[in-house]
Amino acid sequence: MNSKIRDKLKKKLLKWRADPVLFAQEAFGFEATDQQAAVMRSFARPGAKVAVASGHGVGKSSLMAILAMWHTLLFKDAKAAATAASATQLRDVLMAEVRKWVGQAHPWIRAQLECTTMRMSVAGNESTQFLTARTARAERPDALQGLHATHMAFFIDEAFGAGVRFFKRFLHAGRVFQTTFTGNSQGFFLEGHRNLALQFFNDICEAAPDWVAKLMVNNKEE
Repeated sequence: MNSKIRDKLKKKLLKWRADPVLFAQEAFGFEATDQQAAVMRSFARPGAKVAVASGHGVGKSSLMAILAMWHTLLFKDAKAAATAASATQLRDVLMAEVRKWVGQAHPWIRAQLECTTMRMSVAGNESTQFLTARTARAERPDALQGLHATHMAFFIDEAFGAGVRFFKRFLHAGRVFQTTFTGNSQGFFLEGHRNLALQFFNDICEAAPDWVAKLMVNNKEE
């Protein structure tokens, strides 16, 4: 690769790192809605904690997959963990979305990302830049331990299945994106979503059944 092409690529990657909405559009052809774009840009803030509740079939898993690839590909020493209450949910929903979007990606992106059933990694940096999918429940407190990197991200799907004490162990380690179904009224999601006194979340999405009704930003430092 000559210096001009390398410099052009570097500029493009820096633009993508600064704006996940642009990354989604140019790398995958993913056209975000206004609400999705607000969530994506909120997640891009260092240390962001984003909570989203919505109805089924409105794009939460696609959004989570795109953001997982944005984080893993565009930051050095970047690890991400995706978790849900069951391996089936991870394999057939979230990781299926990852594989789908990798298959539809720009050829350069496809060449960088390697996917298996429960893992995605960056070619050539498989041990330092990856997404791993692991089930996490209150009775398995070790499921997400042992992951350390300069840039960490956690993607928690249908987060109501575990308690606050379980997640408190790692939530300050990096970015967090958690989702649940509208109407959930139990567990960690509810407390993280509604109780700012916990100071876990500097980005809170309050939801309407169809998607996100509004985005509120709490500018307090963690």
